[in-house]
Amino acid sequence: PGSSTPTGASYKPEIAVLAALLGGQSAIKWSSGFSLLSKASSKFQGATVATKSAIYSDAGLLSVSIKGSAKDVKGAAQEVVNALKQVAEGVSKEDFTKAKAAAKFKELEFGQNIDAGIELTGAGLVQGNKAYQIYEVARGIDAVTEEQLKEAAKAIFENKATVSSVGDLYVLPYAEELGLKV
Repeated sequence: PGSSTPTGASYKPEIAVLAALLGGQSAIKWSSGFSLLSKASSKFQGATVATKSAIYSDAGLLSVSIKGSAKDVKGAAQEVVNALKQVAEGVSKEDFTKAKAAAKFKELEFGQNIDAGIELTGAGLVQGNKAYQIYEVARGIDAVTEEQLKEAAKAIFENKATVSSVGDLYVLPYAEELGLKV
């Protein structure tokens, strides 16, 4: 699952909130961060986890990347799946509010970049006759509900997942071992 650009037909602001909630890397030096994956993967010091919502004009991709030793990557990968299951069941109001704020900040920070604004406006005008409006992005993220976030997380388990591994394949988990559908 993923989300297109805000001017695209398949824009889903809940994907940006899900990416912020999952996170992985702290924005604050010397802190593990508030995100679910930064907390969960702290048990695996040899692994680095990062979540990204890549947006394109007509589609998107939610990805979680894990780097580190094979043993730590295996443990962190299971924590990623556990965190997604936790989101599908529901998260605390505080975590949800923090994730919305982080997603909104990232989207607004990205949108103030002149190059990004021109690219998004151009793609929107060419494909859907709709200019990029930064306030619409903020309003869309503000409108995300906990139910939408749960549905976005559930969709990950209902649809086929792609898992790519580079390294010690005798140790690294396969998608089926993690409980993902392939």
